[in-house]
Amino acid sequence: MTKYGITFEAGDIVLVPFPFTNMSQTKPRPVLILSNIAYNKSSLDFVCCGITSNLNNKDHSILLDPNDMADGTIPKKAG
Repeated sequence: MTKYGITFEAGDIVLVPFPFTNMSQTKPRPVLILSNIAYNKSSLDFVCCGITSNLNNKDHSILLDPNDMADGTIPKKAG
């Protein structure tokens, strides 16, 4: 089930409202959808991970390149 009639697929990049630390406000931030379409169709939730261009070359960071995009563009190269 979807709240707004949109079913996301794994690999989609969407903007979601992320709360600030004090939880008083939110700001739209990009996320990568990880959960599969079957889960996303049957739930009001989805599993995602945040995307940022503000990296400090952490061991667990994965750098995105414009060539990684199947469709669309990323506004700036991370790293």
